Amino acid sequence: MESTIQFLIHHGYAVLFAWVLLEQGGLPIPAVPLLLAAGALAATGRMNLALIFGTAVLATLAGDGSWYACGRRTVSYAVSQAMFTPEDTDRVIPDPTDRPYAGTLAFGLGLHVDQPNRYDGLRLVVGLVGPWAGARLTRDLHRFRGGFPALRARGPRGRAGLSP
Repeated sequence: MESTIQFLIHHGYAVLFAWVLLEQGGLPIPAVPLLLAAGALAATGRMNLALIFGTAVLATLAGDGSWYACGRRTVSYAVSQAMFTPEDTDRVIPDPTDRPYAGTLAFGLGLHVDQPNRYDGLRLVVGLVGPWAGARLTRDLHRFRGGFPALRARGPRGRAGLSP
């Protein structure tokens, strides 16, 4: 333990800078325990608190700046469901000129790169239209809970057919 403390006293600022920089770079190594140890050494007069603070801030800015220069990369996911009903939902047999009952279910995956002067994004969306979209199950769940009046339609006669 004493050798670790001596090492931190002699090389503490460099170790602190490297450790915080690696954490900011995305490695799963927490910097808080090292910052607490450095603060304890500063309380005993073995390290300078202002230099500890400055080193940690400088490492954080360097790490954040490199992420900013490289572009921030994110991934997004989406799931959506939509139900469509005719204008007149009280009719037992829907008007053939009106919109049919239909449901859609979609899944999306997005990849994003955010850079200082531009944004690049790619999104893939796949989905289902028709009975496999699960709109009937959603409608029944809402009916069970006393949901929205628009979901109390009488149909499913006249619903849209299965589509890819």
